Amino acid sequence: MTQPNDVDPEGDITLVVGDQQIRASSKVLALASPVFATMLGPYFAEGQAKNSSITLPEDNVEAVTWLCKALHFKLSGHERLISFRLGRTLATLCDKYDTSVAISSWSAMWMQNWKGSVDGNISYAALLHMSYAFGHHEAFWCTSRDVMQYYTANGMKQIENELQSEALPYRLLESINAERTKTLLRLQTTI
Repeated sequence: MTQPNDVDPEGDITLVVGDQQIRASSKVLALASPVFATMLGPYFAEGQAKNSSITLPEDNVEAVTWLCKALHFKLSGHERLISFRLGRTLATLCDKYDTSVAISSWSAMWMQNWKGSVDGNISYAALLHMSYAFGHHEAFWCTSRDVMQYYTANGMKQIENELQSEALPYRLLESINAERTKTLLRLQTTI
C-alpha cells in the first residue's frame, strides 16, 4: 500500500481505493454525502472508531481523489478541468455517494464545455448519463431533446443500448421513449 494522499493532513478517516490511501475529514464527507454520513454514523464501525478507514474496492482512485479534493477545497488550477473520461467516472461516483449537490458548480461548468461534442464525436448516451447523475436537469432536457430530434427509430434503439451500458435507470429510458412518441404524434397531426 502506498503512502496516504493527504487531502486533509489532519483528517480522521482514510479511504482505501485499490492500493491507494486518501486521508480526509469525516465531517466534510458526511456533510457532502448522505451515504458517507450513514457510513460514518454511530451504527457502523467506521463511525465509532477514531482514525478509521473505509475500503472502497469498486471505486476509481482518480475519481475518489478528485472528489475528496473538491469537497475539501484543495483543487489546484490545472485539476479544475477534467477529461470527459474522468467526468463519466466521476458522474457515476457522485450518483453512488449522492454528492451531486456538493459539486454542482463544478459539474455545471463541465457540462457546458462538453455539450454536444465529445472529442469531435456526439456522445448523447454519455451526456444523458452524466447530466442525470450530476443532477443537471436543463442539460438532461436539452440532450434528451436532441436525441429525440436527431435519431430515427433504429438510431433510438442504438442509443437505448448505449444508455443501458451507462447504467441509467430503466424508468428513464421509458420516459424518454414516451416523450419521443408524444412529440412524433404531435408532429404527425400538424402535418
